[in-house]
Amino acid sequence: MTTAQLFASGIRVPLPSLVAMSLLWTGGLVWHLSGPVLAQHQSPTPIESTLVSPSQSLPAADPLKSPFPLPWAWIVAQQKLAALSHQAQTYSQKTATFISPDGLYQAQAELIFQAHPNFAQNQLTSTLTITNTQTQAVQQWQSTSLIDPELRQDLPPDGAGLIAVLWPVGWSASGEQLLIRHFQGLFSTDFASDVAVIWSRPQQTLTAVWPQSVDYDHATLLGWSQEQPDQILFQTTTMGDPKTQVWAVNRQQEMLARPSDRPRVYGQTLTPNSQAQSPTLLSPAK
Repeated sequence: MTTAQLFASGIRVPLPSLVAMSLLWTGGLVWHLSGPVLAQHQSPTPIESTLVSPSQSLPAADPLKSPFPLPWAWIVAQQKLAALSHQAQTYSQKTATFISPDGLYQAQAELIFQAHPNFAQNQLTSTLTITNTQTQAVQQWQSTSLIDPELRQDLPPDGAGLIAVLWPVGWSASGEQLLIRHFQGLFSTDFASDVAVIWSRPQQTLTAVWPQSVDYDHATLLGWSQEQPDQILFQTTTMGDPKTQVWAVNRQQEMLARPSDRPRVYGQTLTPNSQAQSPTLLSPAK
């Protein structure tokens, strides 16, 4: 099993170092220090994760070069403040609000970063909130609640070093399903990988999906499949191998190679400090 599969199965393995990786980004949902803004964009070309050594400075980029990037510049900046002050600090930041195509549901996550002077003891988690705009009924999930019990037993009591983030990325074309990025990793290791979480509007439940029948070190969530809209696209990479693979995975964890497929997400986004943006189709950058 690879490190990503071991993590998903709840088995913890020793890893040498999580190092931030550079991000090639030309559009899409782009994070600035003040929050996300919406840009016009095309579908992404799969790109390879690039590891750097711990001695190098930390680039302000998503560790997986995700088309739905975490605000890594903000994370690095806050950790530097904690290191300079020699005191642990807690910071928070909200994502954009993701509105279903019919406007009935809204999804947003709040990122919680516990910055520690020692980089290995940082903790990054989030709370996902989905709201019915008619009834104001609210559902919430803590990102740590989806961690496998075996992995939880292996973590320190305070969860130091953990990265577990639920991050909404867009709706299905029908608006019946919300696609959520569940980014998992460990600070001061080279482990980082994505799991897709699907919120079903009819069932009001969460389902986790990720590539399971191939070996890889990093999986990056790309979006809904254009060719099979009920399936999810991932890019997988293996450390030391320049080749990447794109896979379509369904809810039953069945997967097929789809090198020519393109990802899609749908809906509207409302940034923290702006009015709703209303493209009929949102797609990550190319």
